[in-house]
Formats: sequence, structure tokens, C-alpha cells
Amino acid sequence: MKKTLAIFSVAILSIASLFADYNQAGIPDSAEIRRQITDEWLTSSLGRLRSKNTEQHVNAIGTSFEIRLEENKDDFQILVTPESLVNIDYIDGSRRLTQKSSRYLRGSAGSWILYRGKSDGNPKKIEWYINPDSDIYIQLRPSENKTYADLIICGYYAARSVPLGISFASLYDMSFQDLYTLTKKSFPWYKVAVNRENILVYTMSAMIEKKLSYIDYAKDAVYDENGNLYNLFTGEPYEKKELEDKSFYRDSSLESQEEKNSRVTLGEEGFIKWIADGIIRPVTGKGTSISKMLAPTVDYDPLGKNGVLLTSKNITLSLDWCRNLATEVLCKKSNKSYTFETGGIDVRDQPFVAKVMDFGKARNTAGYVKGNGYSIDEIKGLLYVLACSDPGWFYLGAIRQTSLQDTNVMPFNKCAAFFPYFDQNGKFVCRIFEQGREITLENFLNTYNKCFVHFERVRATEYFIPDLQ
Repeated sequence: MKKTLAIFSVAILSIASLFADYNQAGIPDSAEIRRQITDEWLTSSLGRLRSKNTEQHVNAIGTSFEIRLEENKDDFQILVTPESLVNIDYIDGSRRLTQKSSRYLRGSAGSWILYRGKSDGNPKKIEWYINPDSDIYIQLRPSENKTYADLIICGYYAARSVPLGISFASLYDMSFQDLYTLTKKSFPWYKVAVNRENILVYTMSAMIEKKLSYIDYAKDAVYDENGNLYNLFTGEPYEKKELEDKSFYRDSSLESQEEKNSRVTLGEEGFIKWIADGIIRPVTGKGTSISKMLAPTVDYDPLGKNGVLLTSKNITLSLDWCRNLATEVLCKKSNKSYTFETGGIDVRDQPFVAKVMDFGKARNTAGYVKGNGYSIDEIKGLLYVLACSDPGWFYLGAIRQTSLQDTNVMPFNKCAAFFPYFDQNGKFVCRIFEQGREITLENFLNTYNKCFVHFERVRATEYFIPDLQ
């Protein structure tokens, strides 16, 4: 009897999945709902739509969708959005409480939006949101009785104008699974396939976060391979007075001896080295050599502008530093000898074909530029794609920005560590650490909005011990 009930239950679930248009991506699918509302909503006139109230419909497996109208100056949109439960904070007397509230959010995973022109009512495009991040979506466009598809990631085309070979109207009741099947050979789906195989990236970033309160930032401070503190630019031991000045800003009398022993003093480059050494030291028992990490990795024409500048200024400091650190990690972990070139340390991927512009236009993207890296506007999308296609890596980034002393010079003079991964809800996270602190991706993009970043890849590891002892 129990076996019969089990088989019956599986059959019921299979039927429910069929009616609810199951898809392997696991996102809510509104195809069943859209089949019911085509005449009343999707093809109806604007005047009639304005007289309609927002509606909620529930599919066969109990997922609720809201159908509503929104208008802009030149177009109107019919939105079919799934129910989302979001945390709402509120105050009850002296207590701060959180409760979940139902919302139908534009851009949530599974949202399906039809755009139509106000002047003629004709369809202009469909936006189909396929991931928990609202800047990842598919755009479907009609053009002269043909239908084209774009894959958009953080404002860039990962694929553009892919012909589908179907009528635009057939999209009104198409399931996501059917769309995926139709495009699986023509779309680079791997660029948006959320990959949760990055637990070590998360773990390393969490360990760094815990150590931040034990870091005193001091300009140019860096530890050598034996744990002795030096000034990166003078090559001299860091002066005792400088260390005492750092402790002045906290009440060190309240610290235990263990806490005092755990404290480190780091400059910008020293902080990045401290992270790399946290991987190397457990393998070799020592950190990296300062002089070896300063070795040049760029061979400029001595008669060219940058070659002449190198005779008086180190304009590639952070690029050399990050490349050499990433190479050293690879060599020590693999017990083989590599250069940054033979080890494939540089990130030189070209995941995008163009930048999305207003009014459906596009602008060519430079992608990776030799000697520069990536423009700051492109790195969010790049890191998203890397988290999907190459899980388990973090990145040392050398930042190239215009010199404050000479606007004609753009040195690599800053550096940061980037840890991209997906959280338990499949949402993209990128933790960034620089100068002994954590900075949000949004703040990083705003701070360095006219800069370039050159990335070096480092495999995340469970054997990460950033302590100097």
C-alpha cells in the first residue's frame, strides 16, 4: 500500500511539474499563466489595459504571479512577475524585528516583461529575467517577421542578435525550458549558469574578514619572507616609532597578549602579499621575498614613452606585484616552475561582444586591453562570468589610474583582492579587500570609475593560514 501511495505521489508531482512548465534552471515559469492571459493582457489595446486592475494568478504547483501594466513616455509594458518573499525590518517598541513580506518585484528571477509601442501598440521586445540578479536577462526582439535574442550581463551583450527561427508571437506562451532548448547551441549559457562550487572562495573571504580587526594600516609596510616588517620603498626595517604611532589610535592596554601577538601592520601592497603568503606559508614555512615580488614583468620599449618613464618612476609596481604573487602561489602549490605567462596567470577573457546603449543601440567593447586590463565599467560583468565559468578562483587586481602629479601618466599604483561567488540563493557576491579593509563592489566602481584593472587568477584553497606565526 505504501509503495502504491509513493508511486501515486510521484505521478502527481510529475503532472504538476508538467503543467507548471518545469525548467532545469529552477526559476519560476509563467508560461502556464501567459497562455491564459494572452487576449486579455498581452495583445489587448492600451485603453482597455488601463481599465484593468492588477491580477494575481497561481500556477499548477502553487507559484503566484502578478500581472500588471506600467507605462513610460513612448511605450507600455505588461509585467508577469513571480511572488518573492523579502525581509522587512520594523521596530516594535525597543525591539528590532524582521518579518517576511510578499512582493512581486520587477526583475526578479522568472519575471517576463512585454514592451509595446504607445503609438501603434506593436510589440517592441520582451525582457526575460533568468537569474536572481536583475542585471542578467534575455532580450527578445522582433524585426521584419524574424525574432532575435540577446543575452545581457551587467549592461553588456554576452550574445547579440541570435536568430531564433520562430515568430515573435510564439514567445507569448513559450516556457523557459523551451527557449533554453531552442538556444542551447547558439547561446553561451555557461556565462550565466550560476555555479555554487565556490565554497573555498567564500571561506577565504570570510577568514580575511575576521582578521581585518587585527590589521593596522601603515603606508608601505610589508613583511618579508621571515615575518620581519620593512618599508617597501626604502627597503629599511619599519621604524619602531611608526609602529607605536599605529597603536596610539587604539587602547592596546585592553588587548590580551594573544591579541597583541595576532596584530599585523600592513600597507596596501603588504596587505595583498599577506593574503598570498597565507597560501604559501603553510606549504613552504616561509612567505615570499619582497625583492622577488618587485621583479619587473613588463618589457617596455626603452625609447617609448613608458620606457622613458620607467627610468625615473615605477609605473608598473602593482601589476608586477600582483603578477609575481599569483605566479609564486601557483609554483609553490604545484611544485613546478612557471612564469606569469606560462602559468596563465593573467585574466584575458573576452566575454562580451558589445556594450548596451539606449534605444537598442550597441557600442563595441574593448574587453581586455594589453598593458591595461579591463575598464572599470566592464569588471562587474567580467567577475560575474568568471564566477559562473571558472568557480573556485579569486583574483589579485592591479589598478591603473591617472597620476595626480602628472595627468599624462597612468601608473599601476594600487591593488586589491577580489573574491566572486554565489550565495545560497544564487545571488552574485563579490567581496573586495584593499588597504586592510573591505570595500563593496559598488563603492569600488565609484571610487575608480575612470581606471583600469588588470586581474591575476589565484586558486582558492582550504589551506589558508594568514597568520605570520
